[in-house]
Amino acid sequence: MWHGVALGTDGSLWAWGANLWGQVGEGDGVESLRNPVTRIRTEGTATWVAVSAGSSHNVAICSEGFLWAWGDNRQGQLGLGHSTATGIPARIETDYGITWVSATAGDNFAMAVSRDGRLWGWGVNRHGQLGPAANVPTPAQIGDATNWVYVSAGVGHTVAVREDGSVWAWGENFSGQLGDGTSDMRNAPVRVR
Repeated sequence: MWHGVALGTDGSLWAWGANLWGQVGEGDGVESLRNPVTRIRTEGTATWVAVSAGSSHNVAICSEGFLWAWGDNRQGQLGLGHSTATGIPARIETDYGITWVSATAGDNFAMAVSRDGRLWGWGVNRHGQLGPAANVPTPAQIGDATNWVYVSAGVGHTVAVREDGSVWAWGENFSGQLGDGTSDMRNAPVRVR
């Protein structure tokens, strides 16, 4: 990652670092280095409750529970259904009437948990971090479970927590990052605790 994002105490979004694909969110389309911290331009949205930086893109949740993304989109990692980058947050539209409680950006992919406890992923799936699905340009449900509460994306792996406190991991595992005692790649969630 060449940039960072943060949530202000007033619900504002902030970013700094490399702005190669608009991930700093100023919407000016200028590739540059942003230093110091810059407020991300948002249009007509409420306050923000969560934000996560990926390798070259970001995802965020506003107080109404809607999911937004911006930055690089060459691999469909913004979940917008196309591959065009955007320099300001764009709402990820779904046909499902979904609101979100957790979202995370990884290396050219993103994951989220919907309010009804389902797990979703989109973008590149090189290491099984989206489960068994192929690359997907819009949020796709992973498995049938409806008891997920939190998800975190790594470079090529994902870790998530269920309501009972159990921890699950899947994706790239060459360094044992899944914590399952192996170095085997997993394309489905495996309970690790």
